[in-house]
Amino acid sequence: MRPFGSATSRVLVLLFGLPALGAAQRTGSFEPFVGSAIKVTAADRARFQVLMTDPLLTSPMRLSAWTATLASMGNNSEARVQANLCDLARLGAKCAATGRAYDLTFAGPITRNATVTDLADLQGLAGTNRLEFGARYGILNATKRPTFALRAAFGYPVFDYRAGTELTRTFDRHPIGSVSANVAFKTTKWTMGGGYRFESNYKSPEPQYVCSPAPYGVASVVCDLFVLSGPSHASRSVFTLDGRVAFASAGAMGGTFSYDKKAGVWGAEVPFWVLPQSVAGFGAGVRFGYRSDTKRGTAAFFVSAFRL
Repeated sequence: MRPFGSATSRVLVLLFGLPALGAAQRTGSFEPFVGSAIKVTAADRARFQVLMTDPLLTSPMRLSAWTATLASMGNNSEARVQANLCDLARLGAKCAATGRAYDLTFAGPITRNATVTDLADLQGLAGTNRLEFGARYGILNATKRPTFALRAAFGYPVFDYRAGTELTRTFDRHPIGSVSANVAFKTTKWTMGGGYRFESNYKSPEPQYVCSPAPYGVASVVCDLFVLSGPSHASRSVFTLDGRVAFASAGAMGGTFSYDKKAGVWGAEVPFWVLPQSVAGFGAGVRFGYRSDTKRGTAAFFVSAFRL
């Protein structure tokens, strides 16, 4: 699968260009008790920021803050950029008054020959170029009232492989996508929630070595690694449970359990991340997980630049 840009130029744009774009944000002050008379302390605000500013951009309940993330997942690396749609004039007033949040997120691999990554959260679109739209309702309400989130993703990736006995290079494109709905309950110290996600995706088979007689030299054969057939279609019906807790004013951890009803596969993850006590800056973290189908552990490392 093809990467969606130069890794070097993309890193520079994400980490240095993004904070300037976020300066025009119109979401107003960051208050975790919208619609409530409860007083907010500096410690409350700091903990809630850590809980809700998801630096990996995977939680459906995250804030719509301007965010740029670089994630390393096995042999793949992926760039993700979240734009805060609350900066638009028509949406800004609604976001500030009701605690709603809207975002548009662009994501895709920055490593060549990237493949779909089997993560423990069963996110089947990881490792593909895609566009995501998210809407959250009551996102800044930390009074244990329900918060709702809707999310949709779409992509049209290119798959290249070798076909026939001549190993002719072939390219295919297929639409992929997902829709999800989630509900959560929050305080400034913890969040608990669950949801459902349906995915339609295509996945390339594992590459194989193809050997042929060497035309010259001392070696008898020459071997190359090729994908020998086109991608196959797969769908997922995933139920998730998620919990997070702030263990410090600048750090948090969580636990996620995902179950794919169609495949009978489950996965569990434990993420850790840290954020500075600021409306703008850098964050970093790691996710460790396990999948029941591969019976292997997974790990993803990430760094992020954000602006509330």
